[in-house]
Amino acid sequence: MRLILKITALVDKDVAANSKPLSLIGVIIPFVPFMIFVDGPPTDTFPVLGEVAFAVSISWGLFVMWRVLRHMQAEFEVYEKALGSGRAWMILGGTLVALLVLSAFFLSLPD
Repeated sequence: MRLILKITALVDKDVAANSKPLSLIGVIIPFVPFMIFVDGPPTDTFPVLGEVAFAVSISWGLFVMWRVLRHMQAEFEVYEKALGSGRAWMILGGTLVALLVLSAFFLSLPD
């Protein structure tokens, strides 16, 4: 339990010190052994371990983003406004739509 508190404190310190947290780099750490020791895509050679590494990296990314949003909410309490503006949410939505359109385009290309 103390380890989890220490990790949380370290991520909070990193988020407070940086505008773009270095903790997000940790998302790729579960894939490092596969990238170094496996020839070819790791999910072909080790499908179960590849899925576990993917789940760990996604979980870590969600944890860090939760701490970033928590820190931003604490910063914005001074202004007594809700987190984010309509324009910011529109930019986020537009980015997601653009990514979906690009991925659909690239998936539709012939092999």
